[in-house]
Amino acid sequence: MANRFSGASFLRKETTATPELVLGRVFDHRFEKKSGGRKKGVEDGNSHYRKGVAGDWVNHFDRKHCEAFIDRFSDVLQVTGYEADESWVDEHLAALEEARVTT
Repeated sequence: MANRFSGASFLRKETTATPELVLGRVFDHRFEKKSGGRKKGVEDGNSHYRKGVAGDWVNHFDRKHCEAFIDRFSDVLQVTGYEADESWVDEHLAALEEARVTT
């Protein structure tokens, strides 16, 4: 994966980072290190590093967060293939509302 994104323009500037450098940075910034030793899945609601679980953002993004994310990163989501357009926001907010109604 590091090779696929090395020098990619979605980083907003060209880079000569090697795959080894990228993987080193990933290792340096892993959840266990940033959270002070907590394992992934162990939540601390008061910490910036809440849980370390992929997808947990859906429990925390409201409309304000979604709009800010689109303003900065909409093109990145599309270039990397995560989203085809910005319709994910409405789908996410509808799912949040449905979860609130059923709980």
